[in-house]
Amino acid sequence: MRRLISAVFLTMLLADLASAQGTAALDPFEAQQRLLELLGRKPAAPVGGWTRTRTALLTEVGENDPWADRKDRELRLFGSGDGATLRWIPAELRSGFNSDRPWGINDGPVWQGKGSTNSLSAGFVAEWGGFTATLNPVLWSASNADFALSPWATSPGLSPYSYPTRSTQRIDAPQRFGDGAVARLDPGQSSLTFTARKLVVGVSTATQRWGPARRNPVILSQHAGGFEHLFLGTSAPVDVRVGRVHAQWLWGRVSESGFFDTLANNGSRYVTGATVSFFPNFAPGLELGANRMFLSRWRDGGPALREALLIFIPLPKVAFIDSVNPEGNDRNDQMASVFARWLLPASGLELYGEWARGDHSWDVRDLIVQPEHASAFVLGFQKSFRAEEKSFWHLGAEATILGSSRTSLLRPPRYGFYTHHLVTQGYTQRGQVMGAGIGPGSSQISFEVGRVAEWGRAGVTLQRTVYDNDRHYAVAGDYPINAAEPALIAEGLLFRGPLELGGSLAIAKLYNQDYIRRRDRTNYQLGLLARYRWR
Repeated sequence: MRRLISAVFLTMLLADLASAQGTAALDPFEAQQRLLELLGRKPAAPVGGWTRTRTALLTEVGENDPWADRKDRELRLFGSGDGATLRWIPAELRSGFNSDRPWGINDGPVWQGKGSTNSLSAGFVAEWGGFTATLNPVLWSASNADFALSPWATSPGLSPYSYPTRSTQRIDAPQRFGDGAVARLDPGQSSLTFTARKLVVGVSTATQRWGPARRNPVILSQHAGGFEHLFLGTSAPVDVRVGRVHAQWLWGRVSESGFFDTLANNGSRYVTGATVSFFPNFAPGLELGANRMFLSRWRDGGPALREALLIFIPLPKVAFIDSVNPEGNDRNDQMASVFARWLLPASGLELYGEWARGDHSWDVRDLIVQPEHASAFVLGFQKSFRAEEKSFWHLGAEATILGSSRTSLLRPPRYGFYTHHLVTQGYTQRGQVMGAGIGPGSSQISFEVGRVAEWGRAGVTLQRTVYDNDRHYAVAGDYPINAAEPALIAEGLLFRGPLELGGSLAIAKLYNQDYIRRRDRTNYQLGLLARYRWR
């Protein structure tokens, strides 16, 4: 009877961790592996630029993993031993509904507007020798129902659906994707890679997460869809005597949404970045890392090597890029972060934090005097309690601050992360921020509690988000009309043979929408998931 009640309850809530804004933002299987690392049941994997997909994670389950039987079917194509293999990626159908306005985070290429949103994905992974080919496209559609847009005027030359910012700082994060239903076929988590020893090189459109944050990675997240890129890195941490190092470099292209401006020749930008993680021998469970990312305007002559190498240049005034940046100021949109994550399996505790800069310091003196300028940070923890051998409770919290510091009153830039005055689409891919899904100038604090067992998982999250305080203080500036939104999310995932059923029910009330006093709106979101795992 208890199992029956649990099954009915979970199927009514129907939640998957990435279905609704504010849920754990990690894929449920990625979140599961991270909890197993926390309990000391798996070796810690780098959170800096790790390229493993959910399918790869599922091949590494152990006997103490509550989800050890959730493996994908593997077919031997020919030969034996090191012969070619084909592994099916589960077919996945998601449906969601927003009652009042667009609301969704960390859902990849899918944009969840008002009304219904649906997506379908499936695919396979083929391996032969050191080559791995992954095809996992996503087909999605959104009814994109009408709602009242912001009364704040957009900048001249921009789409009426564009994000309303001040005239010099812009971002391609549309309020609405046009005036009707939208649909798109996205390549999704697709890639072609070659691995030799501990090096991997390839081309990919898969999303990545850089840094330890579970909800709001500042530099690179799964909030937007992946972009086409080349990458080179380590396939596993490399021993360097004093510890182990994992690193990755990428160079690619990001695209405009089509609902930003009226120009036809600026739909693409270059992006290049690098991440590195270090696991010191003297502190087991500790990971230290750094990320750096550059975004550049597309050039008429096509790609140039200098865009790919920008991340390796320590200061903006070196001769190598004088032609790109003759004044030593930000001709490119750049950001960097340092992070730390510490696993303490004996206590079932994980602590993590990330500090980021959205603009470089003038020199070392400036860095020492005003390190908080154009900065952001994330702090969080997870704690796990074992209930049974293959069942445990966990709780966690995370705080993210992206808003500008008081130094912005005296010096530029006077805008937060992800917007820019020269790379006008900002730090976005097809209309969605590539970093923290809460968006520019925002902050969020969240608390969650959940249980994981062989039958699946269930949990509740309570969070508070304040949207774009930078824009509020620039265009509204009254008190107290910040756009603040508390939200409550219930979610769960239920296994039944080859089927995985899940979903979420979220209630979010936005106070002072568009910084208008008592313009309060409540949004209800229902998310449904059905996944079939080939056996």
